[in-house]
Amino acid sequence: ENIEPIFEQIRECEEGFPVDRLLDGPICHSGFYRLNWEYKVYIHVGYPKCASSFLQMDIFSKDKRIRFHGIIRDPDSSKKIKTNPLIHEFILYVRGKTNITPKTKDLFRVINSSDINVISDEDFVMHDNVVVEDKVKRIKNIFPSAKIIIVVRSPISFLKSYYDFYFRGGHIKIGLN
Repeated sequence: ENIEPIFEQIRECEEGFPVDRLLDGPICHSGFYRLNWEYKVYIHVGYPKCASSFLQMDIFSKDKRIRFHGIIRDPDSSKKIKTNPLIHEFILYVRGKTNITPKTKDLFRVINSSDINVISDEDFVMHDNVVVEDKVKRIKNIFPSAKIIIVVRSPISFLKSYYDFYFRGGHIKIGLN
């Protein structure tokens, strides 16, 4: 008896009723978080050695229109951006370091609906605890309408930069001469 109105509403939506009209009514009350329907969320999943540090330190963190929630781990950087613990929890979840799904309503206390929100981490595309496909599913689970930012570079340039990084860090002892 109580479920009939729900099936009726579903039928109406399938027949063309504009679903967005439901968002401000009693079906979607004030306690209902609309995920990122009205939020501008961008997830930068940049490959390593593809300008991630530049984007994080010189674009995302400095542009006044952007609320940067990212992570900076660049050892050469003196500029460290503190990550909100809730965003950090989301990043760990996406990376597969934890299987505890962050509470969406808590995350949206940090994400501002009037700002451009950017979360950035190179490890989103690196294979560690979970495969990249699962990371994509985890991002979509929390932010289904997020826009993804990915920067790639020429494979030869990428490999040379990656090699140089590890050579400078002392992890590789033989030069490319």
